[in-house]
Amino acid sequence: MKRKIILTLTALFISFDGFSQQELGIKLNLGLSRISIERPTTNVTSNSEFTLSGQAGGFYNLHLSKKSSLGAELLFIQIEGKETINFDLTDSNGSIIGETSATGNYHISYLGLPVYYGFTFNKFTITLGAQASVALASGYKEKGEATINGDFTDWEN
Repeated sequence: MKRKIILTLTALFISFDGFSQQELGIKLNLGLSRISIERPTTNVTSNSEFTLSGQAGGFYNLHLSKKSSLGAELLFIQIEGKETINFDLTDSNGSIIGETSATGNYHISYLGLPVYYGFTFNKFTITLGAQASVALASGYKEKGEATINGDFTDWEN
């Protein structure tokens, strides 16, 4: 009985420091993105805006030493864009018969697999690697209004 009490007390008062060589976790990033489209026509003006975008997924890090690691992530990446477009409407003779204004929203979804090497110094880690991505879905929604020969109309595509 004494032996069990001594072993139990010894186990409670001894601590072991360990170095974990692996990390597994969940990742969530938010940021801003901008998608801009070049329009070669002269009568079109457009303005691209920054919009909220993000990434969500999991990561795995293998620590090779206290300062060196290898990592991989599997991420769902959503990139957004918003554009305002203005242009004059012309007839077949080139005469201006109206104007239109539209707002377009872009959505692109990717599945990404970044793989990288990390080096840590002073609690700061620099990573260098590559990322392969596959586009899962994309879309564009446009909403606008036009005035043609004094008549007003609006639309949504």
